[in-house]
Amino acid sequence: MQTDAGYLDTLEEFDAGFFNISPREAAFVDPQHRLTLETAWEALEDSGIDPTSLRHGDTGVYVAVTGMDYAMEIARLPTDQVELYAGTGMFHCGASGRVSYFLGLRGPSMSVDGACASSLVAVHLAVQGLRMGECGVALCGAANTISDPAYPVMASRSGVLAGDARCKTFDDAADGYVRGEGVAMIVLKRLDDARRAGDRILAVIRGSAVRQDGESAALMAPNGKAQALLMRAALKNAGLTAADIQYVEAHGTGTALGDPIEIAGITEVFSGSHSTQNPVIVGSVKTNLGHLESTAGMAGLIKTVSQLRDGTIYPHLNYTTPSRKIPWDRVPVKVPVELTPWTGGTRRALVNSYGATGTIASVVLEEAGAEAAGDTDNGEADTSAVFTLSAKTANSLRRQLDAYAEFMTGKTDLDLADVCYTSNVARAHHAWRVSASVSSASDLTQFIERQRTQIERLRSTSGRKNVALMFSGGGSQYAGMGRSLYQRIPVFRQHIDKCGDLFAPLVGHSLREEILGDIYEGSIPTGAGVLTARLFSLQYALAKLWLSVGVRPTALIGHSLGEIVAATVAGIFTLEDAVRLVAFRGELLDKTSAGSMAAVEASRDEMARILESYPDTSLGAVNGLNKCVISGGSDSVAEIVTLLQARGTKVKHLRVPVASHSPLMDEIADSYRAELEKLRFGKPEFAIASTVLGKMAQPGDMTTPDYWMRHLRDTVNFSEAMRAIEGRGQHVFLEVGPGAELIGMGRECAGDRGHLWLGSMHRNDPSGNTTQLSVSRLYGAGLPIDWSAWHSGARGTRVPLPLYAFDRKPYWLPAPATDTGIDPSDQFHPLLGAEISDKADRAAGTRTFESSISSTQPAYLAEHDLNGTPVFPGTGFIEMLLAVQDALFGETTRPIEGLKFHEPLFFSENPVGLRTRVHQESDRSLSVDIISRLGSAEQSVDRLHVSARIGSGVKGVVRSGPRTTADRLRSGPTPSEVAELSLTTADLSAYFRQHGAGYGPTFRTLRQATRYAGATVVGEIEGRRAAPGDILHPALLAGALQSAAGLFKDRLGDDVAFIASGSDEAQLFRKPRGRSLRSVLRVVHSEEEHITADLALFDEDDNAVFCMTGLSFQRVSTAPPGLGAGTSAARAQGEEERSSESGTFDVREWNELPDEQRRKSASAFLLVRVADLLHFQDPGEIPDGASFFELGMDSLITVRLKNVVENAFRIPLEVRTIFDNPTIDALAEVLVTKASAGLSKNRA
Repeated sequence: MQTDAGYLDTLEEFDAGFFNISPREAAFVDPQHRLTLETAWEALEDSGIDPTSLRHGDTGVYVAVTGMDYAMEIARLPTDQVELYAGTGMFHCGASGRVSYFLGLRGPSMSVDGACASSLVAVHLAVQGLRMGECGVALCGAANTISDPAYPVMASRSGVLAGDARCKTFDDAADGYVRGEGVAMIVLKRLDDARRAGDRILAVIRGSAVRQDGESAALMAPNGKAQALLMRAALKNAGLTAADIQYVEAHGTGTALGDPIEIAGITEVFSGSHSTQNPVIVGSVKTNLGHLESTAGMAGLIKTVSQLRDGTIYPHLNYTTPSRKIPWDRVPVKVPVELTPWTGGTRRALVNSYGATGTIASVVLEEAGAEAAGDTDNGEADTSAVFTLSAKTANSLRRQLDAYAEFMTGKTDLDLADVCYTSNVARAHHAWRVSASVSSASDLTQFIERQRTQIERLRSTSGRKNVALMFSGGGSQYAGMGRSLYQRIPVFRQHIDKCGDLFAPLVGHSLREEILGDIYEGSIPTGAGVLTARLFSLQYALAKLWLSVGVRPTALIGHSLGEIVAATVAGIFTLEDAVRLVAFRGELLDKTSAGSMAAVEASRDEMARILESYPDTSLGAVNGLNKCVISGGSDSVAEIVTLLQARGTKVKHLRVPVASHSPLMDEIADSYRAELEKLRFGKPEFAIASTVLGKMAQPGDMTTPDYWMRHLRDTVNFSEAMRAIEGRGQHVFLEVGPGAELIGMGRECAGDRGHLWLGSMHRNDPSGNTTQLSVSRLYGAGLPIDWSAWHSGARGTRVPLPLYAFDRKPYWLPAPATDTGIDPSDQFHPLLGAEISDKADRAAGTRTFESSISSTQPAYLAEHDLNGTPVFPGTGFIEMLLAVQDALFGETTRPIEGLKFHEPLFFSENPVGLRTRVHQESDRSLSVDIISRLGSAEQSVDRLHVSARIGSGVKGVVRSGPRTTADRLRSGPTPSEVAELSLTTADLSAYFRQHGAGYGPTFRTLRQATRYAGATVVGEIEGRRAAPGDILHPALLAGALQSAAGLFKDRLGDDVAFIASGSDEAQLFRKPRGRSLRSVLRVVHSEEEHITADLALFDEDDNAVFCMTGLSFQRVSTAPPGLGAGTSAARAQGEEERSSESGTFDVREWNELPDEQRRKSASAFLLVRVADLLHFQDPGEIPDGASFFELGMDSLITVRLKNVVENAFRIPLEVRTIFDNPTIDALAEVLVTKASAGLSKNRA
């Protein structure tokens, strides 16, 4: 049977959490669906499209998928192990449906099965959908995975698989194809749409066609005539002729039947336009990748697109002797054997893909031509920009930072603005975030490196933030304020101009000239009318800027004039009314008696006592505990200032033209009221903290003339209003004004509760970078930013950047359960089995365990054989010795001493009984024998396979052997040890086959073995997901032991090998984790017949996992060179739900707790139960604040959660309540509220 193929690495790994799929469901999701989801996201990112921007649009999804491997594995599971997700997990429609569902796409969505032609059929359908207007964007892809042995068996028997696992298309040695796994996804748009959007266009699909072979020699036999008709139809659809084509990407499976027929079909189409002197070039990607089946056509298309862009035709591999079945001297075809420049005018190609049951498809491709210039180019380039990077998990963010660090290496000519633009508008934005305002490539590189070193300090920003906009009053203005923003940001400019046009006839001054002109501060008009118009316009335009980029305030607060701006932004005043009111107010203020204002560092009460003696003064504002402003007649204010200074009180005169909020305002009160009476007040859109009332305004508070009369005359209670906002929780306080005065005052009022304080502008920042920095910090705080609005009018081109780094974990089907006659609830180890000791045995210090194994029980044992006969892996016995420790002591780290392998255990499909006998010795160590029992109970024969001792574990008895050895081996080869032999996976497979050892796909954990100076071998081992109960899975340790091949590969004859015969001491330090491990094997003694070595296994973080000292290898005449491997992660069996629908919970005790403790207790309970229901291995894996939807909870699981909660808390609950409160904390709050209400009712 030919099992060699082009396999994808870590097929079982998937970022289920990213796609809101629970671990429980993920195990039943076909890997073809998983790959499609991840690749669809990556394709959109690579296309410069934020995937989330397509939600609720008409984007179509067309996915080719034909493989049934995972469905066949599901079908073999016992019915009680089949989860409710099995249907959607194995149906082909799930591949396309999941993409549309996750992205919220409402265009056509279909999965296509046309056998090997599927992916080009999908392309054809996608192109039709675009041309007919069914969708504006099309995601078109394919996926193919191999995990079931059924098809390789059938294909091997039919003779279609190449014996050497190579596609030798068009070669005389062609004897079939080699299978391959693959996934691909392309993004399609109508050409005009792509050009308008400034997309990076890789190629143009000129036309396509789909046909059928119809009658042929057999269902699976090709039809050359039909193929010719297909290509002509595709060319006609493209509006081209064969003369316009220079290259054909052939289906080219490398079969003796198919290759000549395909060349004949190509000849029929191209013989009129091409000749042997001017041939059409024909190649096939299958010589590079193998036959990717449903993904084959897409592989050919992508290869052709790459050639079009490079202007180069790639070599066709495995082509040494042209097939004698093809008349090469008469066909207008050339097979390229070296890199060939693509000549002949506009580059065009045909890509063909033919299905096993007759469906055939062809696509015509054309080079893209000149690249689009970019999205927009109507603004000047900035010297600095905001860079953003985000992920759904901390691990993904860490990996993304690593990817960007690599991407930035050596990038000195990088267009920083384009990189930042792409990071903002062409990527989705998640809860784990980093952001910075950068001005050079060096800045960005340094920022990324800082974040990589500080990654542990980062926290998720998933919690929603409150935002308070603070509008400043008089005295904060300065010359040129807003100039940079006016020049760079269209929305700011638009609203400044709008305000300026409204104010101009009222104040007789041009705001635009003031902002853009080189006007000295001393030459600016100083009247209240002009000053207030300037400040109102600036703050209103800034607020509109912040609103335009997505900032949605939960509160507004304004200081004096700033409260009028806040009321206008909230909608109490229309802009036109506000402008008239501010202009009229300014005109009136200029008519008041001479007055002044001063800021003093004194308490409100102290100043009130002093002001009693000055009737023309009052407390203008209270800005903090000892921060007041006095306002009134100039002489009185001057006298008070002199008095305060004599006492040592700090005082500062304010540069304002009038004394607002003082008795002097009584002079204009009647005129001002008359103007207010003309206004129509609106309902505020945003909450406002009133500085008149010193609290959050209630409906109607601020919509009367009386209120605004008090606003003119009364004290500004800024301090109390700030505390009212602060009492509503943690906030981002954003000052919407020309400076940072309110930030300083606000900090003092609100105290230090983790608030974030940001500004919009600053006197010392003429470049306007303060706004940019605040955008960056708002984003970093978790606020949504509308990046398209931020970049409106600015130059921007989307450029290729690193793609999202998925946080993948292994998910696979549970291992099929078998009937052993023992209650599965006992949860015994699959190899060790259940304990059968009786009381007498235990009293005598003897414990016995029994299991039944065969080539199908556990199923992975069939994948390990010697000369065709299944043999139990030696590492499986070591796993049993660890399982004994776990069963008897609840730990697995005791040393295994004197390990001896006595004889191998061969077996078949008939069950073999295994017994593990454990006897406690006088020193409290355990002696262990593992025996097999063959025959009936009366005539059974016991065979001893393994004996060992398990250390006592007595405190004070320190065994440093394995630990010390592991520490010594951790560094690997010494500097003087030079690498002299490296074995790849292919080398190792050939070596083991040569010595009769057969390892199935999941046993091939050893990726590479490198020998150094003859005595040290370092192995790279692929991690495996452990099934429930596994401790050190046999496959992992087997990979480490197989690395011994590096010692023997080039030193022994074909009929000689060494096998492991035992070890002095072995010890497990921790369970293995991670995608890869490293083994180090070092020879300590060598003889002709016997070799002794030490072996250690390390995880990705270089932690020691396992070590064997004194590992013995014995020379034998014919046997595999090392212990056989066990299975690679016998697929994790779905654990029984711990959260039964009668969940245990002491509700009476819970009801007696205070509310806050009840809330925490309920959250803890729900966390564990949700983790159980969704099959998270650890409740800690559930992100804080994650919604049940994001965790993958569907309606069926929601019903189960409802039942668990009702039975535990004795509280009736509707399913709708869970949907309406879709987080653990929100649901816990509901439980506390319901419980409190119930208790109150009962007590009443």
